[in-house]
Amino acid sequence: MSEADPLGSAAQEWFRKGTDAMNRQNWDFAIECFTNAVKMKPDAVLFRQTKHLCCRKMYGDNGTGAKMAGMKLMGTRSKIKKARAKEDWATLDELAEEGIPVNPWDAQLFADLGEASAQLDRGEIAKYAFGKAVEIDRQNIDFLKRLGHVLHERGEYKEARACFKKIYELDPSNSDARSMMGRIDADMVMDRGNYDKAKSTQDVEVEKEATNAYEEDRRARRGRAQNQSVAPGESVEMDLRAAIRKDPKNVAQYLKLADFLRGERQLAQSMEILDQALEVSGETLRFEKRRKTSNWKS
Repeated sequence: MSEADPLGSAAQEWFRKGTDAMNRQNWDFAIECFTNAVKMKPDAVLFRQTKHLCCRKMYGDNGTGAKMAGMKLMGTRSKIKKARAKEDWATLDELAEEGIPVNPWDAQLFADLGEASAQLDRGEIAKYAFGKAVEIDRQNIDFLKRLGHVLHERGEYKEARACFKKIYELDPSNSDARSMMGRIDADMVMDRGNYDKAKSTQDVEVEKEATNAYEEDRRARRGRAQNQSVAPGESVEMDLRAAIRKDPKNVAQYLKLADFLRGERQLAQSMEILDQALEVSGETLRFEKRRKTSNWKS
């Protein structure tokens, strides 16, 4: 792999160093490591998610970021404005990532990251970034609109429609939102019709047969995992879950499992594990604070 993708190998090494530093609560170095990983593999959404998680932990989840974050971000916002005007999307991406460590609860910075990612054809990152912007500022119609369009382009119709429905609820006079809901409904019907038509062809029957075999194998392996003991090395997922049970405070193991699940397209499970990583890192921080306070008193 190192010969075929040297940047990917280097990025993984920076990611490993970052997770180690995060486990030691060395937030500054961890963010530096994750930033390097993002620069080497800008299309890897997990690197960015973990970096932003680390940024939030650095501020103790205070919801506002650094002191006087607004003033500190003035220069970055000015550069972002210029990059947007020039349609320099790569620079806009870098500037957004530069600003987020100052305030990882700044919805506009995530929207800037989403815009750059969409223009650079990094759909998964655009979805994540606009999703964070909406999560932070739930009633921002522009953020909802951009997220809705990204989801629509990715064929995630139900989620896209929910965005435009929310816009319409916030602004019943918004004809664009009403129009997009109708368009998405039509696209869902059309895509379903194309799929049903394709199902009648021999090629799709062969694909269906292969898919069914794959799913049956997955169900069989899942059943064995639930009902029988699995030897170490037989299942990457089971090995990682076993490692978490053995050392539940090790955030790195959660991140490895989340990355594996994402590669398996189990996105909901991956996000669940990332949430657990966030909780564990918070518990570790509180424990360390109590331990240090106890040592100081003694």
